[in-house]
Order: sequence, then C-alpha cells, then structure tokens
Amino acid sequence: DYCTVGVYATTLINATVNKNDFLDDEYGVVVVNCNKKTISVTQNNMTGISYMTNGVLSIFNFPCTQYISLNHFDFSSSLLLADAIEVAEWSPAPGSTTYIEFNEIADAQNGIWVENMENVGIINNGYINPITLAITTPTDETNGILVENCYNTNISLNNISGLNDNGNITAQTSWWTNGIRMDNSPLSLVECNSTSDIGMGLFCGGNMPSSKLIGNYMNNCWDHLFLNYNPIGLGIQGSFATPWDNKWDGSYIQAQTYSSFSDNLSTSTIFIVRDIPAIY
Repeated sequence: DYCTVGVYATTLINATVNKNDFLDDEYGVVVVNCNKKTISVTQNNMTGISYMTNGVLSIFNFPCTQYISLNHFDFSSSLLLADAIEVAEWSPAPGSTTYIEFNEIADAQNGIWVENMENVGIINNGYINPITLAITTPTDETNGILVENCYNTNISLNNISGLNDNGNITAQTSWWTNGIRMDNSPLSLVECNSTSDIGMGLFCGGNMPSSKLIGNYMNNCWDHLFLNYNPIGLGIQGSFATPWDNKWDGSYIQAQTYSSFSDNLSTSTIFIVRDIPAIY
C-alpha cells in the first residue's frame, strides 16, 4: 500500500534495511544524519506503480560506511519519474566509504546518483540485466549513473542500455540520455563499463584531472564519448605500449568522440589506439 516513506532512519544509529518489499512508497528507504555509523541497504525489492520517486535516498551521513547492494528496482509501470539510488553530502571529505554494488534497475530517471562524495565504489550494477532508463522529454535528463562533484570514484563493470523493457524503443536518438555522466569529479576510475543504445555513452564534464577511462564499451550512441567544458582535459589515456582498450562500436549519430569547449588540442593524442584497422 502507498505511504510516504517505507523506512526512515536518522540520528546516530546503525541502519540495516534488508529483504523488504516496497510497493509504491514515495520514498522506499531514507537514511539521514546517521553519522559515524554503518548503513546497510541490501536485498530489497522496490516497485513503483504511481507514486514512487526515490528508491533509496541516503543524505548527510558523513562520516560513515555505506553498503547499498543487491537491491532490485522496477519503475517500468510507474506514472512518475523515479531515481533508484541517490547518495549525497554537503561537500566531499575523507572519512566515508560507500559501496553501491550488484543492483538491478529498470526504467529509472537516474539509476545511481552520487553528489559531493569521496571514496565511492559503483561496481557491477546491471550485472544480470542492463540498467535501463525511463522514456522522457528533453526537459528531463536521464542518467544510468550520474556522479557530480565527487573525488576518487570507482565506476566499474556496470552495464547500461537505452533499450526499454520490450527491447524495441531506443534512446540513441535522445541526446539528453546518458549512460555514465561525470561532472567535476577528479581521480575517477571508469573501467570495463558497457553503454549501448543511448544518447551519450560516457559523458565527462568540467574538471576531471587524474581520471582514467579503461576498457569501456560504447555502442550505438548519439555520441559515444562526450567531453563537455573540460578545461584541463582528461590527460593522455593509456600508452603506446599498453593501450587502455576502450572500444567505440556500432553506429553513431553525431560523433565517436565529441569535444565541446574542452582543452584537448586537435593535434594532441588523447586516446592511444592499437594499429589500424582495430578500433580500440
């Protein structure tokens, strides 16, 4: 039955939410101000039909250790746009560690949204079925994974697709959809992710120094890789002896790699590629 919040945890307690079913709660799980504690949200099922707008919302819990893992989110029948997982702080600071792993997400506006965090691992989400996104208009941006103003983030082994449940509607022609979007998030490791049939496969915006893009697969995107207002660039990715094996595959509408107001000179080498005709 519908209620505003399924589980609400606050104020200096160890929060464990495990093996529950949430049906159309506006917020499934909310955890706030649980400082210096351990937060565990695991193996829950969250289904949105009409009202759900957030599956898991964890905010202002610094410092703490968080585990958000093995949850299943399904918004395919929802009348509202919903975010599956949102984790945020006031500003990035050392002392917290967050693990967001092995979650299954269907038809979210934002699958995983992390803001102002340090030391976050976003790993192996969409490991059975790809993370899929809600169908929206250009005024409603969607992201499989959205990382904003974070430091030292590990985004690895995630699978995101613009194809919805029935498999025949593509988001490739919707430039406002992003597989993985990172903004102003230095020291990001983006490794072995797959983004397909979507607007921007990988989106790197703002300052992203010391970040690494390794072994990612981008397929059938509007732009496979989009660099946006990246004033100091990503730096050289890989080396001639050891390429980092990103793969641009399938068709694209605008570009394999599109650089918008980014300080990457046209004469410089950004991504080391293998010998022609390989496309790595």
